[in-house]
Amino acid sequence: MHADASLPDGGGRLLYVVGPSGAGKDTVLRAWRDGLPPHAPVAFAQRIITRRSSRHPHAEQHEAVDEVQMERLLVQGLLALHWRANGLHYGVRRTLLAPMERGQWLVLNGSRGQLQALRRLAPRARVVLVTASSPTLAARLALRGRESASEIERRLLRAAALGESVAADCVIRNEGRVEEAAERLHAWWQSLASPALTAGIERC
Repeated sequence: MHADASLPDGGGRLLYVVGPSGAGKDTVLRAWRDGLPPHAPVAFAQRIITRRSSRHPHAEQHEAVDEVQMERLLVQGLLALHWRANGLHYGVRRTLLAPMERGQWLVLNGSRGQLQALRRLAPRARVVLVTASSPTLAARLALRGRESASEIERRLLRAAALGESVAADCVIRNEGRVEEAAERLHAWWQSLASPALTAGIERC
């Protein structure tokens, strides 16, 4: 991961959300966002990805570019963060850091493989791990039909290997109703945003 702009307050209001494929990160984040009050001080960063946009209703709504366009954004200095993972190039526009500068929280859908770099760039950022059991991950990956059985097996092995190294501030197991996972995430965030109301508990 590379940063082309300093992160306000060392990323103290950055929620960096990670998790294996099939864990339902996008679904949990969408449910949380949809349940937030209209004026909640939370912004969700739209990522730029060198991948076609998906029409699936539960897929992440990213900004799709090709490698040439991504390189142009880098040269023009328009990206605050950028990294490579799973054969794709990801980026976050510099303008999307503005909420943190205004004292709001910024939620970024990130990569487990970039956690060490993220810690260096934003030592005060909080890491949220959305996960599920291996059987659940396997069933969800098979259902979406994008990978072969061997590719799914490789993803599960990678999930198990990276999962052991994730030192998360909050772990959300998304096994049941997504609303329950979103409620746990919201309760934890409230403990950060309003410690006086939640006895300062910063663990979920």
